[in-house]
Amino acid sequence: MTNSTLARPCLEKAVLRLLLSVAAAIALIALAGCGGSSPPSRDAASREAFAHANANCQWMLHEVRHLAKGVLNSGYNSNLELTTEGFGKPGIKLVKRIARRQQALQAAAKDPKYALYAELFDPIIVLAEQRLRAGQANELAESQILQNQLTALGNEQREAAHQAGLRSCDVDFLDAMVRAATG
Repeated sequence: MTNSTLARPCLEKAVLRLLLSVAAAIALIALAGCGGSSPPSRDAASREAFAHANANCQWMLHEVRHLAKGVLNSGYNSNLELTTEGFGKPGIKLVKRIARRQQALQAAAKDPKYALYAELFDPIIVLAEQRLRAGQANELAESQILQNQLTALGNEQREAAHQAGLRSCDVDFLDAMVRAATG
């Protein structure tokens, strides 16, 4: 066997890990700050908005787990195809859907901290779409740069959600997705 033959499985595993991390990061970013109870000083409409945000987040977590379990049984031809087409494309659709739901609650939430959390979905979606395109073009270095930016922005969104009092989704969604995907 040549060195390139031996290196190929290691490279494929590394690419799979990177792309699974990216796909999970998309979900993580969307969910990192979702849900939770609101302080008792909020009016009824605001409390209801926060309750809906929590329900939205729980729905998204369910969908992420369902997606992770189903994708591995779909027969993709390569790790890149699996993570880009299997996780990336449907993951972005989920992020867009949760973004619409969370942003629709801004007015009722009556909270600038909630607004910041909800508005961070827009740049997250832009980065996720750029990341998807980089993965489809097999641009691993660019994919990693975008992955790092997505992670940083996700951390900002998680902090904004925490500051707004949204707490029930303070979980490691990368871990949740990997566990769901690997059984």
